[in-house]
Amino acid sequence: MSFSLEEFAPLRIPLEDISLATNNFADENILVHGGDGKLYKGQLSWQGPLIDIVARRLEGVYGQGEIELWTEVSMLSSHEHKNLVSIVGFCDENGEKIIVYQHTGHGCLLQHIPDREFTCSQRIQICLGVAHALKSIHNDFVHGDINVSNILIDNDWEAKVFGFGLSTKYPGNWEHRLLFSHYFDTSPDRDPVYTNTLGVTPKYDVYSFGVLLYDVFCGKKPSVTSYGEVEKLDQMIDGDLRKQIHTQSLTVLSKTAYDCLNQRRVYRPSMDQIIKELENALELQKEPENLEPSTVADEAISFSITAKEKLEHLRIPISEIMSATNNFDDDKFKLGQGGYGTVVKAELEHLDIQNISPADWIDKKELPRKRSFVAIKRIIKEGAEGFRAEIEILASCNHPNIVALLGFSFEDDEMILVFELASNGSLDDCLKENKMANVTWAKRIQICLDIAHGLKYLHDNSEGKRMIVHRDVKSANILLDEKWNAKVADFGFSKFNPVGNTLKSAFLSKHIVGTSVYKDPDYVSSGTYAKASDIYSFGLVLFEILSGKLAFDSIYNDEGIAIVARQQGCDNHSHSLGPLAKECFKEGKLDELVFEGIKGQIEPESLATFADIALKCLKDKGVERPEAAEVVTQLKKAVVFQEDYEIWEPKLPRDYEEILRFSGIDKNTKKKDIYEKLCKGLLLRDREMYLSLGSNGEKHYMVSAQKLSYKNRWAVNWRHIPESRFKNVAEMLTLSNLNITSKIRTRFLSLRVNYGVHLVFKFCGPQKFSAKPIYVNLTYKMGSETLHAYFATWRDEEWMTIELCRFLNHKQDTDFEVLLESFSSSYCGRGAIYVEGIEFRVIDYVKQEEIKKIEQVQQVLKSNPNEGQLQQLPSDSEETLGRSDDYKDIKLSSLNEINQKKQLLLPAKEALHDSSNVKKFHIKTLAESRFQEVIELQPQQVLGIKCKIQSQMLSPDTKYSCYLVFKLSEKCRGLHCPVRVRDQRSRKNKEVKYLYFRSPNPWNLHDVNHIPKQRDDGWTEVTVWNFDSNNNLRNDCYGVNLKLISYEGNMAGLIVSGLEFRPM
Repeated sequence: MSFSLEEFAPLRIPLEDISLATNNFADENILVHGGDGKLYKGQLSWQGPLIDIVARRLEGVYGQGEIELWTEVSMLSSHEHKNLVSIVGFCDENGEKIIVYQHTGHGCLLQHIPDREFTCSQRIQICLGVAHALKSIHNDFVHGDINVSNILIDNDWEAKVFGFGLSTKYPGNWEHRLLFSHYFDTSPDRDPVYTNTLGVTPKYDVYSFGVLLYDVFCGKKPSVTSYGEVEKLDQMIDGDLRKQIHTQSLTVLSKTAYDCLNQRRVYRPSMDQIIKELENALELQKEPENLEPSTVADEAISFSITAKEKLEHLRIPISEIMSATNNFDDDKFKLGQGGYGTVVKAELEHLDIQNISPADWIDKKELPRKRSFVAIKRIIKEGAEGFRAEIEILASCNHPNIVALLGFSFEDDEMILVFELASNGSLDDCLKENKMANVTWAKRIQICLDIAHGLKYLHDNSEGKRMIVHRDVKSANILLDEKWNAKVADFGFSKFNPVGNTLKSAFLSKHIVGTSVYKDPDYVSSGTYAKASDIYSFGLVLFEILSGKLAFDSIYNDEGIAIVARQQGCDNHSHSLGPLAKECFKEGKLDELVFEGIKGQIEPESLATFADIALKCLKDKGVERPEAAEVVTQLKKAVVFQEDYEIWEPKLPRDYEEILRFSGIDKNTKKKDIYEKLCKGLLLRDREMYLSLGSNGEKHYMVSAQKLSYKNRWAVNWRHIPESRFKNVAEMLTLSNLNITSKIRTRFLSLRVNYGVHLVFKFCGPQKFSAKPIYVNLTYKMGSETLHAYFATWRDEEWMTIELCRFLNHKQDTDFEVLLESFSSSYCGRGAIYVEGIEFRVIDYVKQEEIKKIEQVQQVLKSNPNEGQLQQLPSDSEETLGRSDDYKDIKLSSLNEINQKKQLLLPAKEALHDSSNVKKFHIKTLAESRFQEVIELQPQQVLGIKCKIQSQMLSPDTKYSCYLVFKLSEKCRGLHCPVRVRDQRSRKNKEVKYLYFRSPNPWNLHDVNHIPKQRDDGWTEVTVWNFDSNNNLRNDCYGVNLKLISYEGNMAGLIVSGLEFRPM
C-alpha cells in the first residue's frame, strides 16, 4: 500500500499539542492499555474549538510502525460510517506514532466488560454496531484485528470501531478470492484457517466477531470441550447476565457466535446475516418473558401442594422441549427405547446443578441455569406412576453417582423428564456392543464402586434423609459418562421408606416389580422388598462387569431363551449368571468367568476380594447379604490391591523384596506404602545403610560413617546428632590428616545408571547456608592416583557433599575403595567436621548433559570455521579498524563473518598488568604466535589483566566475551586448581567467578562455566569476562580490570599470547 505524505499533511498535529491535551500522557488520562499501545483521553484545541479526543499512542515494541500508522490514517480518512471512529489527525514526530480520534462518550469497550451495570441490551446494541461497521468496510478492507480493545463507545452506547493498523485491502470484486497476508495476528483466538493458509477474506473478521461475542457476554474467550467442540456461548455466559437475558435472545446469540467460529469459512455467516440475527436478539431482549402458570397436577397424577412448591424450579415449558427435539421426529438423536417411553438427545436450557450449593437447594431461589446437551425421556401414559416417582425421588437426591434430574414437563398430555447426558450410554449397551473391551480391570472396579456409592446414598436414612429402595437395579439402569463414571438411573419402581417407619427394614409390596433375572429370590417368594433386594441385583451387575456378559446372555442357558422372553416371563433362571458364578467359585473355577480381555491384568487378591463380596451379595437370604456401605469398603480394598499391582508395583525396584528383608518392613505391606517409604528413605542392616528412590525409580544408596575405616583412631569421636539419618556420625578432629578408608561393596544400586559418589559431611562449628559452592580442596586417592575435589555444596541446610568420582554401574555388586587424605587447611581452618557417610547418588538427566558437554570440551574444539577467525579487511577499513599508535604492539581487528560484528585481539604486553616487570613475567618469542612477543608467567598468586580499548574498536549494542589465549609450558605448576576471577571495576559487586587452565574432571565442574577450549591454531582459550558494549563505556573507552587469583600457592609457566574479544 503506497501513501502520499502531502495528502495527509493537513491532519498532522504537533506532538506538543497532543502532549498538552493528554496532560503530558499522564497515567490518570489512560483509558486502557491495549496490545499495541495505550489510549489516552484528553481535550485538544487545534485549528478550532476545544474538543474531546482519544489519543492512541502506538508502542514500537509491539511492531507498530510506519505502515500501521499510515494504514489507519488512510482508512479512516477515506471511510465514514456512524460506527467507525472519526479521525482528528496524527503525529509522527520524534519517533512517536500517535493517532487522534474525536470521541465523547463512555470510553473503551474493554473497560465495561466486567461492569454489572452494563446491560444485555447495551451489549447486544454495541455488537450490532460493530457488525454494521464491518459490513461497511468489507467491500474495500478486511479489518484484521477486531477485539474489545479496538472499540470505543459513544454517549448513546453506539460502537465506534478503530484499530485498522493491520487492515488489508480487499476489493469487493474479489469476493470469492483469497488475499494472502503475512501481517495478521496468529494468536490462538484468531481464525485457524489463516494460521494454516495465510489466506484472508472478510470471513477472517467474522471469526474474530464470534470471539468478540464470547468476550462481551462471557468475559473470556471460547473454550473447547473434551469432545474437541467449541463450548456454546450460553454454556459459558456470565451468571449475572444469564439472569437478565431473554431465553430466546440468548439462544440466537449463542448460535450466531457458534456459527462464526466454524472451522470452515464457507459455513460462517456473512455480516448481513449476523446483523439480522442480532437485530432479532435485540428485539427479543426488549420483550418480557412469557412465563407459563406453574402447576404439576391433573387427574392422573397428583402431587401435594408442598411437593408442587418444591418442584417448581425443575419445570420446563413443553414448547422449549418440543423445539429442542424437533417434536421427537428426528431418529438420529434417539438414545434408546424402554418399556414406558423413548429417550432422545437434545440441546436445552436447564438447571445448572454443578453450580448449586446445598443452601440453594433449600432456598430454590435464583438458581443458575445453563444450556447443554441433555437426555430427554418421553413417557407414555402407562408410565404415569413411574413419572411421578422419578420426579419426587430424584428431586430429593444430590449425589455424583445418582443421575441428575434437570427438569420435567407435564403439559398437553405430555410427560417429559430431562436428565444429565451420560455420553457412554447404559452399562448393558456397553457390554452388549463390546464397548468396554478396552476398559481395564481397575476402571471396572471403579465403576462398581461408583454404583455402590450410589446405593449407599439411596439406602442411607441418617440426618432426616428418607431411605430409598431402587427395586430395579440392573445394568440397563446404570449410565456411564465420558470418563466412565457410573450413575444409578431409572427410579420408576423406586420407593421411599414410608414416613413414620424409620426403624422398619422391609416392606410388603402388592406387585412384584423389576427385571426377572435380577430379582431378589427372597423378594419374589415373600413379596417383601428391602435394601437387601437392591444388593442382590447389584451382585449380578458385579459379575456382569467381571465377565463382560449380561446376566441373561444366552450363553448361560443351553436352550438359548431369547432376551425379551427371559426379561418378561422366565423366573426360572437356574442357568443364568448368578447360579453359575456360585458354582464356579465353589469348584475353584472363577477364572473361567473373567472377561478374556482383562485376564492378564487382574491382581489375584483384587479378584478374590471382588468375588468374595459379589458372592455375598447373592446370598439367598437378605439378612445374610452385606449392606451397601460394606460393599463400598470391600471394593475399595479390591481397588487398592489392583492399583498396587498396576500402578505401584511397577514403580518398585526389582529387588524390593530383598530390600524389605533388610529393612524389617512386612512384605504384605501395601505396595503404595512401600513405594512412599522408599521415596522418603529406609534404614537397612542395623541402621548402617540408607536407601531411597529417585523420581524415576532409580536407587540412591548411602553407607554410614561407621562402615568406614579410620587409621587415626585418636582423631575420631562418635557423636549422635539429631539431624543425621544414622545413629552416630564420626567427628574428625583434624582436617589435614584424615586417613579415612572406604572399602564398600554396594548391593542395591540400579543397573546401567550413572552414579556420582559423594562424601557427606558438615563443619562442627556454625556455618551459614549458601547456594554457592565452597572451596575445600579435598585430597584423596583412588588406586595409585591422587585426586582433588575442590568444591563442596550444600545438600540441604544441614549437610554438605563433595563429589569424588562418577561411574556407570553395570554390576549387581560394585566394589568402591577410596582413601580420604586431607582438606585444605588454608580454607577449612583447623576445626573439626562431622562425617555422615558415603553416598551413591544417581546423576540426573541435566547433569548427564553437562558431562557430555565437558567430554566434548576435553576434545579439540570443532567450532564453526568462521568463528574466531581474523579475516583481512579491505584497505579502506584501516582508518577505523587498523593499527593504532596508542598501542605499543600491533592489535588485530576484523569483522566476524557470521554476524558482521567487530572483534579484536590484543597482545599480552597490552593486556597484562605490569607486563614489563621482569620479576613477574618473562617476555619471549614464539613463531606460532600472531604477535612478535608472548609473556610467560613467573611464580605469582595473582595475575592482573588491565587495559583500555577505544570504543571504535568494538561494535555498539553488542555483547562480548573476552578470552585469554594461552599455552602451558612444560615446567608449569600451580595451574591445576580453579582460579578466582574478580572484576576490579565494580567494587560493590562481590560476585566471584571461577576458571580452569586445565580441563577439570566432571565432578569439579559445578557452576564453573569458564573452562579451557583447544583452538585450531594450537593455542588454548578460556573466558575471563563477559560484557555489554553499551554498559561499559567510560571516556570513550572500554576498561578491563580483572584479577585472577590462585587458590593454592603460586601460578607459573602460563604462556599468554593475548586477549581476544569476540561477539557472544
